[in-house]
Amino acid sequence: MVDSREHWDNRYSSAPYSDLGWYEEVPEPSLSLILQLLKSKEEVLLLCGAGATTLVDHLLEHRVKNVMAMDISRKALDLMKVRLGERAANVRFKAMDVLSAMDFKEVPEVDVWHDRAVLHFFTEEWQMERYVENLNAVLKVGGYFVAGVFSQKCKAIMCSGLQIKRYDVGAMKKLLGSKYELLYNKEELYYMPSGDERQYLYTVFRRVF
Repeated sequence: MVDSREHWDNRYSSAPYSDLGWYEEVPEPSLSLILQLLKSKEEVLLLCGAGATTLVDHLLEHRVKNVMAMDISRKALDLMKVRLGERAANVRFKAMDVLSAMDFKEVPEVDVWHDRAVLHFFTEEWQMERYVENLNAVLKVGGYFVAGVFSQKCKAIMCSGLQIKRYDVGAMKKLLGSKYELLYNKEELYYMPSGDERQYLYTVFRRVF
């Protein structure tokens, strides 16, 4: 069984983060979606699987104040802290497992949960169920779930040495269940630093109860 924490620490130690397969210099469409959904700069935003993302830099430039960067890899978060420098004081960092109910006891309620390229690594039923349980534990009613996952049109069956699950809108709806209503969906073509293509599906759901 893969030790997830060790796996991702090793990935972030193996190459500059700007060479890793999910790197975005300008993190669109995530940035635009988040800025549209936050009703105020005071609302709490959770970046699930934040890694060393530059999304945080851009959010701080837009004066978003309550950013929580969560990742299983402490190495990834440390890389982000170094890059941010003094600005890191404006971000809450949480090195934790998105599948751990115990870890989530320390997470406050959030207004927006953003996940780009985490959910699609969970291929077993118990993993997907635990993910949704922890999402439901902290996302406020009326809050938004923003996800960027590998689309059914994506040709890849593995990423970073791990198997992945590909999604369409119907599969996303089934996963989240009746607590959520779909507000937005769009296919986006992403070019990895290597030049390879990956087709992503971006969705926005609102929690209704």
